[in-house]
Amino acid sequence: LAVAFALSLNVHVRLVTDKYIISDLNKLPKSDAILVLGASVYGDGTLTPVLKDRVDTAVELFEAKNAPIILVSGDNSTRSYNEVVPVQKYLLEKNIPAENIILDYAGFSTYDSMYRARDVFKIKKVTVVTQNFHLPRAIWVARQLGLDANGVVADKRDYYGRNNVREIFAVVKAFIDVGIKANPKFL
Repeated sequence: LAVAFALSLNVHVRLVTDKYIISDLNKLPKSDAILVLGASVYGDGTLTPVLKDRVDTAVELFEAKNAPIILVSGDNSTRSYNEVVPVQKYLLEKNIPAENIILDYAGFSTYDSMYRARDVFKIKKVTVVTQNFHLPRAIWVARQLGLDANGVVADKRDYYGRNNVREIFAVVKAFIDVGIKANPKFL
């Protein structure tokens, strides 16, 4: 029953968010911010392919004037690990002005990132950039929290489906977080 519930919840999330995942960028509504959700970085601070593809997609959207800022959310829970500063450095190298970049060092989960986008950074309309395996959950959480969210798939290569099984359980966790109105780790 638990597996059936998890799978049906995942199907539900995909179905209700499908209309908010925009593939034709000419039809993408303007937003307050382009939100880049965090992903791993290598030990030397180099962006992993998953994160690099998210950031490159955000740059394309910024250059197309989808939003005036890029909000970079990620994990900086220890002194030795930081997902957001390497992204900031990469964005600056791509000629995104520093004043158009906002860093969220406490985006420890998709739920935390959306909650903080709304409550800390006062975003109302957001374009979420992440991979196809992650985007339905991200959009679902954002909309459950009252954000006017649309998403753009950042798949620029094959990620070998390695995150699909993890995503099944992440959707269940998101459902619980939304249901109990969890607070983010840091507000």
